[in-house]
Amino acid sequence: MDEEVKKDAEEEMNCILELLEEWCLKYDQDYANAVVLVKHNQITSWGSIGNHEDLVCRIKEHP
Repeated sequence: MDEEVKKDAEEEMNCILELLEEWCLKYDQDYANAVVLVKHNQITSWGSIGNHEDLVCRIKEHP
């Protein structure tokens, strides 16, 4: 995996985990789930908390 893509994937994971942490505090939930996938030049991330149906999905394209 390209080092720049790997770094971006790590940054994306940190970003989504921070968002989920805020959700956990807001909804008083105990756990969060996050997945970040890297395929070629695209980073896709999903996250959810507890049993809530709130789900965030973001896709980031690399040039």
